[in-house]
Amino acid sequence: MDNPTILFMGTPDFAASLLEAILKEGYTVVAVVSQPDRPVGRKQSVLPTPVKKIALDHNIVVYQPLRIRKDYDFIERLHPDLIITCAYGQILPAPLLAIPKLGCYNVHASLLPKLRGGAPIQRAIMQGDHETGVTIMEMVEKMDAGRMFLQESIRIEEIDTTGSLSIKLQELAAKMLISWLPLFLQGKSIGMAQDEQQVTYGPNIMRSEEQIDWSLPALQIHNLVRALAPTPGAYTNLFGEPFKIWETKIIHQGAKECPGTILQLEPEFLVACGEGILQLITVQPSGKRMMLARDYIRGSKALKNGDIFSHN
Repeated sequence: MDNPTILFMGTPDFAASLLEAILKEGYTVVAVVSQPDRPVGRKQSVLPTPVKKIALDHNIVVYQPLRIRKDYDFIERLHPDLIITCAYGQILPAPLLAIPKLGCYNVHASLLPKLRGGAPIQRAIMQGDHETGVTIMEMVEKMDAGRMFLQESIRIEEIDTTGSLSIKLQELAAKMLISWLPLFLQGKSIGMAQDEQQVTYGPNIMRSEEQIDWSLPALQIHNLVRALAPTPGAYTNLFGEPFKIWETKIIHQGAKECPGTILQLEPEFLVACGEGILQLITVQPSGKRMMLARDYIRGSKALKNGDIFSHN
């Protein structure tokens, strides 16, 4: 089929770049499905999702059902030839997956069967992986478990955050999707089953995981900070108030002090960990903007060596 009708489902910037790529190639997108608009930022302004914004810019109708499992009659009416999803944010029911005659396919930001789930990029960084990638897979009712049609890997650099790695992966994903679609439509792409023995999961980050446990090794805390940047941010407590940490550096030496103890303020802000020492580079005190640690130290009169970041 040369020009199938496509229904695109996605929500964040990562998915928006794929929608843009599909449209640029001239494919017919009959509609877009995205998560409902929700308040964002300090002002809690209700803004369109990135995918919705792209769709509206191209005069494409947008649907935003609260629960796709119960509300997909509009897809039956549209009856698209093909459904492409990326980071949509809801699990699709089996009857919906059966609607398009060419099937439903998902672009997932991991090297499946590793890191199935909603936070594969964050989890890859959090667990210290050196490699990740993108997989184009057939959707089935079981989460991220369908046949794989195309997969490419990318290196995770030591300085990568979720923000920087997401940009690299979305660029890779767009190139992969555009190269794969023609082959698939010509019947030249064959899917391969996933090895269930190799399955791991990357579930969404829980609020409790955002808090730093200073008894952990410096490397593990450093990876947590990278994984939670640019949002929502890793945090600790200082003088009973939340204190976010956005950028760190590992100091490869030991410390005898209790984990969480501030060892040094100048010229470097150093904190003892369960194993090793962490240098704080970019921080955000409660009620303040993000700033360099050295600027925070200059303006702080209360903080001193020996103070302790707490875990509660």
